Amino acid sequence: MNDTAAVEPLIEELSDTNAGVRGAAAWALGSIGDKRAVNPLIGMLSDSSTFVRKNAIYSLRIIGDERAAAHIIAAFADTKGNVREGASMSMSAFLLRDFDSCNNIDFTVRPELSAVMMQFKNTQCVDILVNAMNDEREWVRQSAALGLGEIRDTSAIHCLFSHLADSNENVRLHCAIALAKMGDERVADTLVHMIYGVFPVLSVFPATGLTYFGKQGYNRLFDELEADTFFTLSQRHGIYLALKAMPDPCSFLPMLEELERLNRILKKYEGLGDYDSISSRDETKRAMDIPISILVKITGQDFGTDVEAWRRWWRKNKKNYLRK
Repeated sequence: MNDTAAVEPLIEELSDTNAGVRGAAAWALGSIGDKRAVNPLIGMLSDSSTFVRKNAIYSLRIIGDERAAAHIIAAFADTKGNVREGASMSMSAFLLRDFDSCNNIDFTVRPELSAVMMQFKNTQCVDILVNAMNDEREWVRQSAALGLGEIRDTSAIHCLFSHLADSNENVRLHCAIALAKMGDERVADTLVHMIYGVFPVLSVFPATGLTYFGKQGYNRLFDELEADTFFTLSQRHGIYLALKAMPDPCSFLPMLEELERLNRILKKYEGLGDYDSISSRDETKRAMDIPISILVKITGQDFGTDVEAWRRWWRKNKKNYLRK
């Protein structure tokens, strides 16, 4: 449904005496996505019907207006588990890029919303999310940790640290990243271990967590690349992607060394025609794309796989470049 003319009649139906009508109207308003419905839907979060509250939460998630943020957090304290889980999905959808509740592998927070969340420091929102860390539902704990990481109220540090032992991997990961955002250096080793411990395609997230420690965190990532103790190329990709998301001048030389290392690997497979060699060669070529893109993003230049061209540029420009 996308008929904006239906918005006002549907808002009126939110006052119907029948909970089924109210719930259906709340759902339909989310399908339309018109922001005129935000405040009326917020009002429905205190409805006596679980069905209505759940649908209102869902629609606020779809509309994605920042006015709903504090009210979504308040719903983490709802007495009904399915409403709390709806609130957790809404929190994730509100904050994360390209959120997909069925296959969410992107924990990157939309930067424009970080300031919105930080307004909730020293408020009841922090207490609600801390209490939600003990919810029996994994999604609720995961999203509560996500929210606490964006609010960055240090009173939550003890709670987050205790949940580094949570039974759910994603909860542990969100807690570690939240602690990194708050500057708690005790979690640095945990994040390094998580690069190896999580499913390889998720290794970008603990790697990104380390970048919140600035140069110290970058150096930890560079040390891991140099140690070359990864089980899979995907784990190296995790570090590449973290560095790409937050490019820093100190990444230039390590990424150049990484490109040189991959060039050496590629040469080993030149002229070999067996399946394994072709597969490894193709995988190595794909792996080279990210270090190159990091170098391009940092410098504005593009010398492709030509390591010597990159070195010449660096020798000529590094003094001016490092003053930026």
